[in-house]
Amino acid sequence: MRYLKAKFDYFIKNCFFQYSLLPIIVLLFIALGWLVVYRQTQALIETNITAYQETELEIVRIVTRTVSLYITHEAEVHGRKNNVAFEQEIFKKFIEPIHLLENGDAWIYAPDHVVFDLSEDFPDIYRGKSMAEIFEIQKNNGASHYEEMTASVTEASEGVGWYIWLPEKGKEIAAWTPVRVGEHVWTIGLSTPLPEILASSGAIKQIHTVNTLMGIGTATILGLLLMWVIGEGRQRQSNKALRESETRYRRLFDSAPDGVSILDKMGNVLECSQSMAKLYGYEHPSDLFGKNISEFLSKDSLKVFREKMPRLQQLEPTEGEIKVIRPDGSVIDIWRKGIPFADKNGNLSGILSYDRDISERVQAENEQKKLYQAVEQSANAVVITDLQGNIEYVNPKFLQISGYSMEEVLGENPRILQSGKHDTAYYEKMWSTISSRKEWHGELCNKTKEGNLFWEQTSIAPIFDTKGKMTNFIAIKEDITQQIYIEGALQRSYLDLERKVKERTIELEESETRYRLLAENTSDFIWIANLKDLVLIYASPSVQQLLGFSPEEILQIPIEKRLSPDAVKTIQQIIEENEDKTRVIEVEMYHKDGHAVWMETTARFLYDDKGKHNALMGAARDISERIRTDEELRRQATTDPLTKIFNRRYFFEVAQSEFERSQRYQRALSIIIFDLDHFKQVNDTYGHGAGDEVLCRLTEECQSSLREHDVFARYGGEEFIILLPETDLEQAAEIAKRIRKYRAETPLDIGLASISLTISFGVASLGDENLPLDELLLRADKALYQAKEAGRNRVILWEKGM
Repeated sequence: MRYLKAKFDYFIKNCFFQYSLLPIIVLLFIALGWLVVYRQTQALIETNITAYQETELEIVRIVTRTVSLYITHEAEVHGRKNNVAFEQEIFKKFIEPIHLLENGDAWIYAPDHVVFDLSEDFPDIYRGKSMAEIFEIQKNNGASHYEEMTASVTEASEGVGWYIWLPEKGKEIAAWTPVRVGEHVWTIGLSTPLPEILASSGAIKQIHTVNTLMGIGTATILGLLLMWVIGEGRQRQSNKALRESETRYRRLFDSAPDGVSILDKMGNVLECSQSMAKLYGYEHPSDLFGKNISEFLSKDSLKVFREKMPRLQQLEPTEGEIKVIRPDGSVIDIWRKGIPFADKNGNLSGILSYDRDISERVQAENEQKKLYQAVEQSANAVVITDLQGNIEYVNPKFLQISGYSMEEVLGENPRILQSGKHDTAYYEKMWSTISSRKEWHGELCNKTKEGNLFWEQTSIAPIFDTKGKMTNFIAIKEDITQQIYIEGALQRSYLDLERKVKERTIELEESETRYRLLAENTSDFIWIANLKDLVLIYASPSVQQLLGFSPEEILQIPIEKRLSPDAVKTIQQIIEENEDKTRVIEVEMYHKDGHAVWMETTARFLYDDKGKHNALMGAARDISERIRTDEELRRQATTDPLTKIFNRRYFFEVAQSEFERSQRYQRALSIIIFDLDHFKQVNDTYGHGAGDEVLCRLTEECQSSLREHDVFARYGGEEFIILLPETDLEQAAEIAKRIRKYRAETPLDIGLASISLTISFGVASLGDENLPLDELLLRADKALYQAKEAGRNRVILWEKGM
């Protein structure tokens, strides 16, 4: 069935028109021609019949009037009443002389019977019959116009006639008319066979000629159809061979990995492979047929196409890279080669084009360009060496920091930068790390060409080729010189703070030792809790002294009422981590009277006889005093001891963070630096104690004018600084003017005296510029200097040119 269906489908697709539809159309065309011939023949017959019948009718009318006059004259003048005697006389005198064609008949119907000639073709059935009998016979035989004829005979209207077919006589034409004479009706008629009528008018020759021509035309058309079918069969066999050849060519054409196309001399696509259609974003090659290749090109590629077209017209092959825009809007990079075809006159007739997708290669090249530009423009120094450490590449930032030129460092070893700050073992460890295919991170102190020291945060990593072979080393270096110097200063401050903390810790430990001796060595709270719900199953007597609960009471208290939420999470995390080691943690426990107590406790798992942990045990001691001491030390490290606001060191730490945030999110940021005018006179007049009181009172006034997130710090002596996040220059100026106005108008009562003071302000804002924090501080300081120079007691905003 599948085979038969395939054969049927092939016949419908390839043979139906030639062997079925076309012959049917031709036969219908021939039938239509014969129909036209038939209708023309009938029209010709009708025309001749009508003309002849009109002649017959006119003759009958004339004879009828003549007979009517004759009968009337004979009856009235001569008194003749015998109709039968009139019949033969009228027939001989008026009817028989009528000259018709060879087989034509003429007759007269008397009132009782018919009178006729002796011609043999006149129907015998009519002979000797009355009019009524003849009418009945004609009616039964299907004569036309029977009703009109009967009515006319009855009414006897002179000069009115009909022409009818007489079926019993074949194709014969008749015409008659009735006439009333007294009480009688006479009817005179004529009839002639159709063939004689057509022969007399020449119509029969015309009909024969049309039929002959139509027959010749039909035979010719059928002959041509037969010849066409035979020729089409041969052509189909030829086409089949051609299609098989074309199929082999198409398979070879479409199997090419590159897109292949044939263009006319104007660049219109005549043929293309499936691979090219897919490359250009189309489903079928026919989707590209008739389109000009320039329709697919980007604006820049169109220029390249127009530049290369003259070379193709000179029959020179061309190639190049172009960008093709697909129907979905995506763009691909293509390498194209065009080979021109020449006609017999040596002129360009077409182009064979090869297209190859090079999008991945172009993308890789672009990525390499971006990477190169990123390295070239990097804010960090970048160095690439071979496996022996010889420099192959450095970026501009390296040259800027080191002071060397490109020619001076290429081929050299990075050891030309060594400052002597690191020993040989330091460099050997670094080299051992990177030689073992690992990354090295650390700080290096190097020196410039001029001998100046600088610090770098360095990362060195090996570079591998596609096969995993190590080929080079790359070092990325961040200049941290300023950071190192700042950290050094902070380290010194931290060491001083650490010394004080240690001294205080020693004091606390000595105090604790004395206390433990007094507490009979039971001050630590020993506890054991099950793992299911962390309910205590044991508590040492010291718990009552630490938390106010007796051992029996605390065993009944659930964990969420013994520990803070953070402490509960810490204990649960220890259980989840399930590590077999002792943990030391700091937690908040609740005292019986409700306040929190900071405890340092150990925590370790207890195991059953099967080796599974079933409980958690620890020893806790009160560290509240130490926590308070640490917080106080942290506060002292960040605040000014006199005014209790931030000190200069902590201000820089907070300011740097806010400054970076403002630059990252492009938010406004302003700084106000202000100084008390003639503050030395206050110290000289009222003493330093009064001066300290003035500074404290001024600090309180300023804090009341600032927002919660503003950073207020003592900058040094009687100089203060305010960092205003999310504040532009105009807003910062308003804040400074408000503080200045209040202080200038309101005397400061310090007990000993009421002092009038003024303040000078310098204001600067970050704006849209990308500048470091030091520059912003310098601008505010310059504005303050201008305020002092301009007479003090004023607010000056930084402007370009200061």
